[in-house]
Amino acid sequence: MNQRLFIRSKNRQGFRRADELFTSEGKMIERSNFTESQWAQIKAEPLLTIPPANGLKTSWKPSASLTQTKSPP
Repeated sequence: MNQRLFIRSKNRQGFRRADELFTSEGKMIERSNFTESQWAQIKAEPLLTIPPANGLKTSWKPSASLTQTKSPP
């Protein structure tokens, strides 16, 4: 199973790490496209934002106004 991750640079101009250009807009990558050494470089880079490994759990919760439904007039 391929793991897809959205990775974003904290550097506005972007930069290269592990032979890949990472921008501040971010990009979707396939984990399987990188060697173990390249992946270690990416994970260790403090200027990259990488989501949690599970990718599903977040601390975001919708506000009450988004979860309440209103009857049509």
